[in-house]
Amino acid sequence: MYLRVTRGQWADPASADSQPTGQLLEELNRTIRGLPGNQNYVGGVDPSGNGRVIAISVWDTQEHARFDAAISDIGSRLQALGLRIEPSEFFEVRTPT
Repeated sequence: MYLRVTRGQWADPASADSQPTGQLLEELNRTIRGLPGNQNYVGGVDPSGNGRVIAISVWDTQEHARFDAAISDIGSRLQALGLRIEPSEFFEVRTPT
């Protein structure tokens, strides 16, 4: 299993609560959850109100976790609303033996 961690920052933290943002995030959620190999997806917003966000997803394989092309349109539309998206990080899930 692999984790994909993506962080971002809203230029205007109030943008995170706008209707267009909410609609795009719902579309993103549906799209990611429907991709092959997805086991889970969750996003979070820093409660301090500074506009920082994080998205964590769990995938069967590293190849599945590298799904950028499948959401490039949604990512571009979020960036147009003021979200700066950092490059994703990938982690292999290891359990203690």
